[in-house]
Amino acid sequence: MVYSGAVDRIIGRPPPKTGDVVLVADGTEKPIGWGLYNSVSMFCVRLMQQEEEASCDPSCALNVEKLLETRISAATMLRKKLGLPSANTNAYRLVNSEGDRLSGLVIDIFGDLAVIASSAAWVENYKPQIKSLVSKLDKITSISWRPSVEILKEEGLDFSGLSELQPSTCLERVKLPLCHHGAFVYKLQYLGALLMEDVAQKQRAFTVHEATPMAWIPCDSFCSSESLERVQHCKDLMWNAVILVVRNPPQVMENGISYMISLEGQKTGFFADQRENRQYISTISEGQKVLDMCCYTGGFALNAARGQAMNVTGVDTSLLALELANKNIVLNNLDPGRISFLKQDASAFMKDALSRNESWDIVIMDPPKLAPRKKVLHSATGMYRNLNSLAMRLTKRGGLLMTCSCSGAVTQSGTFLRILQARCRIHGW
Repeated sequence: MVYSGAVDRIIGRPPPKTGDVVLVADGTEKPIGWGLYNSVSMFCVRLMQQEEEASCDPSCALNVEKLLETRISAATMLRKKLGLPSANTNAYRLVNSEGDRLSGLVIDIFGDLAVIASSAAWVENYKPQIKSLVSKLDKITSISWRPSVEILKEEGLDFSGLSELQPSTCLERVKLPLCHHGAFVYKLQYLGALLMEDVAQKQRAFTVHEATPMAWIPCDSFCSSESLERVQHCKDLMWNAVILVVRNPPQVMENGISYMISLEGQKTGFFADQRENRQYISTISEGQKVLDMCCYTGGFALNAARGQAMNVTGVDTSLLALELANKNIVLNNLDPGRISFLKQDASAFMKDALSRNESWDIVIMDPPKLAPRKKVLHSATGMYRNLNSLAMRLTKRGGLLMTCSCSGAVTQSGTFLRILQARCRIHGW
């Protein structure tokens, strides 16, 4: 990264625009590398290649499309060397932003589905090229593009025209037909030039005018001439219509445990970066009482139950996530008498548990990102301090607390470690 405050001068007229490829040099004008420019972001240039690398292998120099192809191919080969995917795991992170030298781009693979998370303007600019490369990956049949809207606004992108839709959850067919339950046909309130058949692709603004669907088309006749006639009939009668497709939640496997995941949930829908930690929890849970705070769809809780924990409790505020968590209990043939999920605020649950003198052998604290940017670091620090203080008090003497932070502003500044050290001293850990 080249921060805007580190830029002494910009040479050349006219000046570069956001998305332009630029050369970066030091104060003596010795080349450092090349990257992608952003006129409004604090990340003025996202370096794509350093000078030494470009000199040794000029095939990708100043060529973003070629670089993307090379880096995604390298990421794929690295995962194969690590045994991903495998018979027991088909959910994993293929591209990890800076970790795979593609800053702002995350690609998670969930079986035959690829979820692409975008948090940089350059990624949005090269969206067609990225999707084309991902669609060519082995076994990928559908793609979900998930822009991090708030971050991208800070990158200078305008999302005001997408208020009626959530484009991050739109799936696109890239090879084979998706497996649908079927589709509802609704009356459409017209908001612009709109063709029924290109709603999903062009993501034009629309609203459902009536809550009651006019027709239901089952999956076994979804592409039949009869079903198309029914859609056309509804369209002619009601002046316009839209098909809202109902799909099964994607199902994935990690370390032999199956999960239903939601593409409408947090980030890419599943936290693939916690794979090793979840597996570790399964190895130490036998006979233990386990508490999984901010459990989402039950990743740690399910692993604890599979590891023969005596009792497992998962807590989260998302009803959608907990519905999937309960489905995941059934999906894995786990004993519902030993694992349960509760919808409650994390702080409220822990305070109530303390009032009843409850404690657990293993406590997992994995909250969502509380400090998405530095300007909220102070308030987030207080939340991390409160959550971890309560979690420590709920952990039995000699027990284990696993606590996490996905807020870069907190971990990179050292704040998170200092919070934990201070709480440990206060509680005599």
